Amino acid sequence: MEVAKLPVYNKTRLLFIQFERSTQKVPINMKRGAISEVEHWLIEIMDTIAFANLSERDRQARLLYITEAARTLQKVKVRIRTLYDLNIITKKGFDALILLEGNVDKQLTGWERSIINNNA
Repeated sequence: MEVAKLPVYNKTRLLFIQFERSTQKVPINMKRGAISEVEHWLIEIMDTIAFANLSERDRQARLLYITEAARTLQKVKVRIRTLYDLNIITKKGFDALILLEGNVDKQLTGWERSIINNNA
């Protein structure tokens, strides 16, 4: 399956786009630091999902990639909450990001469970 057709990959892409929208008007120092780091992590999640998709035949590798994507997503979640607490992200932007984060998290968890249950 082409990676762009994976729902979890697409939701992560949408999360990236929403994060960019939610941080458009921040100071340049934040853009170069914390914002850039989150964008990097989101791209890393997309890459990891692509690697998980490619390793269809290697169950352990696939689970490892999915676990790594979930771990990176946790870093994204914490940073977004910190940016919200610092009033870098507005309430409206924060709410949109939370919805997308939750969706990506649920899809990663579901994918992991599916692999475990199918190969148990």
